[in-house]
Amino acid sequence: MTYTDLLNNIKNIISDWDEQLEKPISNEDLVDFMQNVNFLFSMQLPIDYVNFLKINNGLEFNGLVIFGSKNSLYPEASLLALVEANNIFRDLKSNISKNIILIGETSTGVLTYDYLNNVYQFRDRIALERIEVYASFDELMTIEINKVL
Repeated sequence: MTYTDLLNNIKNIISDWDEQLEKPISNEDLVDFMQNVNFLFSMQLPIDYVNFLKINNGLEFNGLVIFGSKNSLYPEASLLALVEANNIFRDLKSNISKNIILIGETSTGVLTYDYLNNVYQFRDRIALERIEVYASFDELMTIEINKVL
């Protein structure tokens, strides 16, 4: 089962709660977002993460958060914005490598992308020790969504 299949499962679950998934990012917003990330963090967003944004501009479900460009459904309620999350994260964790970008979080850890090594990682929330390495965004999403379903 792919992570897009799992997103459909989440969509069905939350529809019973009268909630919905984030809408896809618009092409115009995507271009602006990618340029902003490149300017602020000196890195290109990985294409598989960008493809996720074209499906859902972020995800928040049962403790799993994947950051998008903004939280359009509940802008006052939660932090789904990648740039803001990374600015806060970098302020708190000055020892984080500049080639790491935070792309999400769970109740027990953070999900990162290592730009230099082209890998996704699950890291301990406090010590930032690498616990698990994922070969692709698809693998990360499939494993992490299955944990919260």
